[in-house]
Amino acid sequence: MSRADRARLATLALLGMLLVLLAAETLLFAPAGTAIGAIAFVLALKLLPLAAFLPGLRARRVRAALWLGFLLMPYFVWSVLAAMAPGSEGSLAVVRALLISATFLATVFYARWQGESATSA
Repeated sequence: MSRADRARLATLALLGMLLVLLAAETLLFAPAGTAIGAIAFVLALKLLPLAAFLPGLRARRVRAALWLGFLLMPYFVWSVLAAMAPGSEGSLAVVRALLISATFLATVFYARWQGESATSA
């Protein structure tokens, strides 16, 4: 297994963990009495943009990894802002920011190593 394949698998695993964390966080911190439709809308708003990259990553498309890296940036900013805000969500936002950073690094390494193997072949 090449370095690029390991980085791609790490990207997929970290993205999966991020999706699970975002879903759990949305369900745990939903205000009491919130309508199911509203929670479903927020879940879709948080998860679908990231989940859209799963098929491209599974198909080994480097462009999907590069675009995922760009899309992770607003999520990172949102996490850092939430970590600095007072309240119970702050510590979980730090975990989210670290997970987003790890996912970003994995996408960068995958794109770089896949590009190197494509040019050397």
